[in-house]
Amino acid sequence: MQHNTAYEIDLSVVIACYNEAEHIEQSLPTLEASLQASGLVYELIVIDDCSADHTAKILHQLFDHRDDVQVIFHAENQGRGATVQEGLMLASGEVIGFLDIDLEVGPWYILPAIDHIKRHQTDMIVAHRIYKLQMHPTVLTRHILSVGYRILVHAMLDVPIRDSEAGFKFFRRSTIMPVLEKCQDKGWFWDTEVVYLAHLKGLKLNEIPCLFLRRPEKTSTVNLVADTWQYFKSLRAFQKRLDR
Repeated sequence: MQHNTAYEIDLSVVIACYNEAEHIEQSLPTLEASLQASGLVYELIVIDDCSADHTAKILHQLFDHRDDVQVIFHAENQGRGATVQEGLMLASGEVIGFLDIDLEVGPWYILPAIDHIKRHQTDMIVAHRIYKLQMHPTVLTRHILSVGYRILVHAMLDVPIRDSEAGFKFFRRSTIMPVLEKCQDKGWFWDTEVVYLAHLKGLKLNEIPCLFLRRPEKTSTVNLVADTWQYFKSLRAFQKRLDR
């Protein structure tokens, strides 16, 4: 949807894609159906971060014949944080945000997030992921990694959000833009960076409980030791940047 005047659009949803071919043909229509059912005037911004699989080909098949969805293809990989931030900076809705396109946190939580932002004058809503008990090694590993990262974050930063790295965040556009301009991380740490910088600026942050459901067909890239170490290094670098 093309609109030139700010706030004609109720909601902007950014989708950052990297190697999503396993599920994107199903998950994007599911997302759009949920957005259409909401009754909101929305825009969808999809960015492929130079995927190495067939994600770009699928996006061409889905959207080349449409002019109501903005689709961007990176020539080089920019990183997850940089890709999400690019989409948010392009967004023009009153509420802007993103969710991971695997939909392990479902799009049906978007309306409660918007309601909370508008009803309670909240500036940012973050999903607090609730893990359903699934006897699957990848789910257990993701849960352990998430809990471990939360412990690290709260030990090293005074963050008022329990699940700062959750890939589901929605914002009041007018108040988050100055924060986005200060974000520097291009990778996964961006999620925690935007939360903490918003907190430092005095924005009102809150979270909503969201059921996390692992997609069984999704190939996991989680490495418990390496990912935890990388998170720790990112946290230390961010602390040093704040000290400077």
